[in-house]
Amino acid sequence: RLTHADFDDRQLWVSLGGFGEAFALAAAQAGRGATFEAVDGAGFAGDRPALALRLKLGDKAASASELGRWLTRRHSNKRTYETRAIASTTLAKIEKAVAPGGPISLAMVLDAGKRKTLATLCKQAMATEVESRARNTELSRWFRFSDELAKKRDGFGLPQSGVTGFSRWFAETFVIDHESICDPKSSFAKKGVEMAAEQAGSASAFVLILSKGNGRKEQLEAGRAFLRLQLAAEAEGIRSHPMSQALGGYPEQEPHLAALHKALAVPSSTHVQMLVRLGFAEPTEHAPRRPLSALWLEGSQSKA
Repeated sequence: RLTHADFDDRQLWVSLGGFGEAFALAAAQAGRGATFEAVDGAGFAGDRPALALRLKLGDKAASASELGRWLTRRHSNKRTYETRAIASTTLAKIEKAVAPGGPISLAMVLDAGKRKTLATLCKQAMATEVESRARNTELSRWFRFSDELAKKRDGFGLPQSGVTGFSRWFAETFVIDHESICDPKSSFAKKGVEMAAEQAGSASAFVLILSKGNGRKEQLEAGRAFLRLQLAAEAEGIRSHPMSQALGGYPEQEPHLAALHKALAVPSSTHVQMLVRLGFAEPTEHAPRRPLSALWLEGSQSKA
């Protein structure tokens, strides 16, 4: 939970929707059906479950989705992207694979002027994000240096931004540490704003995931749509990267979100759940993951 950057847990529920969709697609790859839904009254206080996932062990008729093949290849690619357009036929295939419906819709931003406006908003939103020591401290808790990546098997580090080799060693040795990450005036914070500007400015396209409401159901569905978007893009050789700072929901970001609505003529009654950039780049290292054994509870322990 990021209680400062995501104080109402909206983005956490979106990520749970992505997790649930990955669960269902992976189950289909094994010839099993799977469903998931929010638990009534679910929250994150105490140990009450938030999401109920059901695996149909006898459902041999479950059909494997083509998207499921890309589950182990997908990644959020934070590199600066190559300057080239994505074919309209490719974008149409991606949108078809996402198959938005119900409360969810997609809006693709291809116009150069609008992409430039969004890039400026992304830079401004990142500058706002790093102004707070509290938000930066949350980030610091999940940032991993090389020795921590291998030991903790979670979080993210410089390789996920494409910083490797000597540049990574120099930065981790002489430039950044957990304390400097927390400091709003540090070179790390300034570099984060510069990188956000470069990243957003290099986007070949932006995709907005929109919803008609903003309840937990819509947030879960937005997460499902994002997971499918990322998989469909990866299948076409297209990289993706969520840029969600303006959507944080805390008061300081409200002007940026309002500017986004105005620039793209998004009705005030429509909620922007995700802002994702697409483009071409070499893959980056996957963020580490803990083994299943560290997460899975069996038998009587599952009641804990």
